[in-house]
Amino acid sequence: MSQANASELGNAGTAPGFKLWRLFQRGASVSGQGGRQTVDLSERIDQLLGLRLREFTMPADLLAIYHVQARSGTHRMMIAWCIAVGLLNMPCALFDVFLIAPQHRLSVLTFRLLITTLFMGSAILIQKRAIKGFEDFAILVACLSTVTCAGFAGLYNPGRGLLEHYLVNAIVIVFTCLMFIQMDQRTANMLVAGSLTIMFGFLVASGWHHVAEKLQTGMFYFFVMMALARARQVNDIYRHRMFLMNTREELRGLAAVERNEQLSSIAYLDPLTGVPNRRYFEEQCASVAATIADQLPVSLCMFDLDSFKSLNDQLGHLQGDACLRVVARAIYNSRRSAGDILARYGGEEFILLLPNTDTTTAVSIADRIRETILDLKQPNPGTATGFVTVSVGVSTVTSGPLDIQAMVKTSDVALYRAKASGRNQVCI
Repeated sequence: MSQANASELGNAGTAPGFKLWRLFQRGASVSGQGGRQTVDLSERIDQLLGLRLREFTMPADLLAIYHVQARSGTHRMMIAWCIAVGLLNMPCALFDVFLIAPQHRLSVLTFRLLITTLFMGSAILIQKRAIKGFEDFAILVACLSTVTCAGFAGLYNPGRGLLEHYLVNAIVIVFTCLMFIQMDQRTANMLVAGSLTIMFGFLVASGWHHVAEKLQTGMFYFFVMMALARARQVNDIYRHRMFLMNTREELRGLAAVERNEQLSSIAYLDPLTGVPNRRYFEEQCASVAATIADQLPVSLCMFDLDSFKSLNDQLGHLQGDACLRVVARAIYNSRRSAGDILARYGGEEFILLLPNTDTTTAVSIADRIRETILDLKQPNPGTATGFVTVSVGVSTVTSGPLDIQAMVKTSDVALYRAKASGRNQVCI
């Protein structure tokens, strides 16, 4: 019952909309349930942040969350980069007119157009989410195709060092990809290995003249790319650690909100019965009074256990407490909806506010609850039936303004009338 009541309280705390939990709902999973899940995740993050950089490895489940969080920014960067490379490639064709022989211009322009098409097409596919989950692969294909096209363009135009010139331009594109595009490390490694393999392949295919220059060019870009790949790994580690630190702060905030919610729930719940207390009832009644036009008629039922002192005296206070919990549960389960407001009003008194309920309906509800409690067969030697019974007083307001305190007094008078008439009955 406590969980239901906590949900019913509503304003006892604001449900956290933390980014981390939205990410979990979008596909990342962490073992555990509820608050324990938060604790377990916090402990894991503390352990990971305590590792030295060379020992640090991002676990697969947290890495999935990281990628989901970074996806939007990563997509924007990929799209902007692809468009920039695609657009920059075409003006470079103007210089090819002066660098290559007329008979080869069409083939080189074809390679230029193919490169631009690949990058602009990749940008469109990423932007349209047409290759969701394969964005890295699209970038990889575009980059390796660029190096390949550059190699063929250079081979078609021997002399003047055009092969090395085109390959260097293509490798620079790969460099910018490694520096700016966030991709899976395995894909990055494939990009490095593939680019170097294609470059060395074309250098070898162009012949063995100027071998020293080619080796120098190849080795230079090999070591530069290795350094970039390593720098990328270190950069990813720092990104992952920053993500974990931000996540840890979110979790701490979430834990604080949960603690505040629990404290608020305690403030509004009766600790013995688990139903809302008098404070909650009065605040909710104020809310009903503010919207009286939509609530009329409003009825109020006051329940009081008959001969409860006798039950405590003869069966003990533990049995009395158990009886209060059973009665509270019975009344709570008999509500029509969450709009019916129940509270423990006093020692053995419970109060039920019924919006949009006339006197006839309220009496019918109260009598049904009275019979439900009698059918529980809870022992009470002090009553005529030998079981726990309740007397009920009902009052109704059909026009505003709504004065809850006046209704409580009227219901109390009706309750004592029920007591005086023999108990175990409903009076108005």
